[in-house]
Amino acid sequence: MGAQTGKGPFTILWDDGFMFIFSFTGADGSTYNSGFPHQVISVAQQAGTQTQVTPIQAQITQVQFQVAADPATWIETIKTAARSTTQPTQQAITYDDALSSQYTATLVSGNPAAPTPGQNFTLQLLYSVTG
Repeated sequence: MGAQTGKGPFTILWDDGFMFIFSFTGADGSTYNSGFPHQVISVAQQAGTQTQVTPIQAQITQVQFQVAADPATWIETIKTAARSTTQPTQQAITYDDALSSQYTATLVSGNPAAPTPGQNFTLQLLYSVTG
């Protein structure tokens, strides 16, 4: 179908510091999974000039362009909603019910969220998280 709006409660399924996977209630009442990497994708380009005005004085001009995707706000929104016992459905999530991808969880060491390494998740394409 395409873009749909779901709601909480959110349940954290996997959080190993690299991938963050959670479940939510879809527009049709079914439970869906989604997730994204913890890694912030950022790109920056910096340029500048330096002009010697006098032997002891220089003029420096710098310009930088930076773009960054910040999943940290989404992670905190979802974690806060998952911990909430008073308003677990106040958050909204926009996802695509027709587009999904497979993710197989791997675990180097530790026990991030108790599922076993090698567990497969079907992740819906995520557009936004608000709440």
